[in-house]
Amino acid sequence: DVLVVGTMLNSILRHCDRVKIACLAQLVNVIAPIMTEDMGKAWVQPTFYPFMFASNRGRGTTLKSIVECDSYKEKNNRYDIPYLEASVINNEEKRELVVFAVNRSLEEDMTLSLNFENFADTVASEHVVLYNDDLKAENSAEKETVSPVNVEIKDEKGVNHEVTLKKHSWNMLRFKY
Repeated sequence: DVLVVGTMLNSILRHCDRVKIACLAQLVNVIAPIMTEDMGKAWVQPTFYPFMFASNRGRGTTLKSIVECDSYKEKNNRYDIPYLEASVINNEEKRELVVFAVNRSLEEDMTLSLNFENFADTVASEHVVLYNDDLKAENSAEKETVSPVNVEIKDEKGVNHEVTLKKHSWNMLRFKY
């Protein structure tokens, strides 16, 4: 599912100093991100998109992100799991910061407040959301029910930014500096 894939990718990005290569085991079994029919069509599942955006936009230096948010208990009640999972990439060549964010709340949208210390004049340039009310929604050869959507950005230049993340959504945000 998209929330699991987004969380996994953020973890890989945040630990890129230790993770030098990661493999996508799902390429060879029934939950592949790209599906095909024998002698027929090919299509992508929702889990394809976080990998695509991470590959295309997750280039540069991973910045340490400090996340403060509410959390929930996992099923055995041993661990607190934050509702927000995020990673931040600084692409100096393109002069942009890329934020990959997952809102793991199944019931509530979340306001994400960003503070880009040492990047005084950032301005939001793109917000892509992967979301469907139905957490089990899949794409098929006939219909794409879950695909990335560009969300309108209302933002001003500065250090602090606020963005709304839909409940149980994966997000990619780009900020130019």
